[in-house]
Amino acid sequence: MEEVVSEALRRRRLMSELLGIFALLALVLAAIGLNGVISYSVAQRTHEIGLRMALGASRARVVRLILGESVCLSLLGTVPGVLATFGAIHVLANVFFGIAGVHIVEIMSVAAVLAVAAVLAAGVPAVRASRLDPAVALREQ
Repeated sequence: MEEVVSEALRRRRLMSELLGIFALLALVLAAIGLNGVISYSVAQRTHEIGLRMALGASRARVVRLILGESVCLSLLGTVPGVLATFGAIHVLANVFFGIAGVHIVEIMSVAAVLAVAAVLAAGVPAVRASRLDPAVALREQ
């Protein structure tokens, strides 16, 4: 009986595993993209960051500045995405049979994972910006 049940669920299990792999791949690609955007922003603001550090900003303050901006950037994308998800679920529940209502816990869990991934992705550029030598940054332009 276990073999019959296992064979019946094999296709669903495969689809679930593929969905999980693609979701993880999407998360990694989003983190790489955000890392690239923040790195580019830090590179463009080297002079400003060097000036801040020359005027007395600590390394921790520079890290907080970069991480704060990246959190705002990720919220700017996550909040409309969550709202669109609620709307899409409502529309799909009316169109298709068998789609349950809104699962707030799952949606908020995904949003939290995305927020953590955004902070981790912005960590490398933030630390790199905090190690910037103010004299070198002020000489460049």
